[in-house]
Amino acid sequence: MSAQDFPIQQALRLLRTRLGVTQTEVDQRGGPDYRTISHWETGRKHPSLRLLAQHLAALECDFHDLQDALDQLGKHPGGLQSRLVTIEQRLSALELESRSAG
Repeated sequence: MSAQDFPIQQALRLLRTRLGVTQTEVDQRGGPDYRTISHWETGRKHPSLRLLAQHLAALECDFHDLQDALDQLGKHPGGLQSRLVTIEQRLSALELESRSAG
């Protein structure tokens, strides 16, 4: 499978290159390691929710930026916008839970 089969991976590459950041720099900023990013961007692996959020944070982006990149690519499978909103809501809930537990 190629990166074209997975629009989120294409959008991640678009975000990263638009910012002029290498995969190694994302790793150094606290994102996933560069090998993981490479696997995502080539479509060999899919990002987990946790690592996707970590990756976006290292890029100083959020799920809205990811959606914008998907829109720019013209690749937004049915319901993706609502899934991204749901993901963002779940992340917020997890953050609140971890704060209250700590």
